[in-house]
Amino acid sequence: MRIQRLNTSAAELHEIDQNYSRYNQKHNIFIRLFWDEEIKRLEHARQKNAEQYSKDNKPGYSKFDKAFLAGTMNFMREKIVQNIHICDQEFNAWNGEKGTKEEGMDIFTLTKAIKKAAKMYGACAVGIAPLDRRWVYSHWYDLQTRQSYPIQFSDEAPEYNRIQEPTLLENKVRVIPASMKTAIVMLFEMDPGCLKYSPTLLPYANGRFVYSEMCLTTNSLAGLIRELGYNAIPSVNCTALNIPLAIDAGLGQIGRNGKLINPYLGTRIRIAKVITDLPLDCDQPIDFGVNEFCEACRKCARKCPAGAIPSDSKVCSGMDELSNDGYLRWAIDHKKCFCYWSECGTNCNICITVCSYNRGYKWTKSILNSSKESSTLVDNLLDSLDDCGPDVFDPEASFWLNS
Repeated sequence: MRIQRLNTSAAELHEIDQNYSRYNQKHNIFIRLFWDEEIKRLEHARQKNAEQYSKDNKPGYSKFDKAFLAGTMNFMREKIVQNIHICDQEFNAWNGEKGTKEEGMDIFTLTKAIKKAAKMYGACAVGIAPLDRRWVYSHWYDLQTRQSYPIQFSDEAPEYNRIQEPTLLENKVRVIPASMKTAIVMLFEMDPGCLKYSPTLLPYANGRFVYSEMCLTTNSLAGLIRELGYNAIPSVNCTALNIPLAIDAGLGQIGRNGKLINPYLGTRIRIAKVITDLPLDCDQPIDFGVNEFCEACRKCARKCPAGAIPSDSKVCSGMDELSNDGYLRWAIDHKKCFCYWSECGTNCNICITVCSYNRGYKWTKSILNSSKESSTLVDNLLDSLDDCGPDVFDPEASFWLNS
């Protein structure tokens, strides 16, 4: 199956219905770390287990591995959580000094230049999406007050009409100008060599380092846009949902494991974005067979040690309050997932590591093409691909001695 560009949207592809509402960031598992006692206990156990595994010199948790993790976090240290998950912090500020706006720029040329600049700043792939407000969080979480406050747009209330820049009001409501209709979405690749050692400290550390790169890249791109005289909101995991924006930006499809799958980078990616009013040409969603492939291939579900990934078909309801109702997808049990994180002392990454799309789009495409002859045969083949993807952690192999 070739990569097809679709004249549609993530909302249509995932059959958004009347039960869908904008997601309150308060319910995100990482924000729950600040107020949910159950999640706090699991996080405490996760840190304790990681420390014990390191003391025991468990493979993948050695003193050097632990030091490697510490080094990847040295750039932002204690600020990394805030700058990833909480909006308008030091490295993702909603406002900054602006240059003089130049009107009449050629949009085609500007779009190509912005994409190239984003890659030069550190992104591996870039797409442009129209900002569907349904993907913007209904509320943001304030670490100081430990409360949630609305995110609204300037055309949603008469008193906001004159707001022309991203604004935090005295009542803690954040207002985004209605002119900010575009999201520049970027993908960042995780190291496949580290991922093979999931669920140890190695891929966890690599992911942390990638996140620090994402903060730097989004901050730099926002600075470029402001110098051109336009608004820019840099964001990693704050402000809006990443995956539907990435789908709308033509960067991939969502897989059974709940991750974005890119035809060239597979699932070994992290997503960030910059929301802006800079005039740009938008990309279109793509289809390269992920739905058909994942329907037959259940490898991530079988390999998930927590049993958090479903083996059955898509549904429109979430497992619990951590996820929204009202859109079609394979529903992940996020609490089961986080319970295993607590046990292994990291963020696992096994479902990312074992995904067959990490072998490249051409490999999965050849399997899909075969399905035209015998879907049952291919389904059985896909369901038994235990050894065809990247290897999971081999305790006998040393990551640091491999060239």
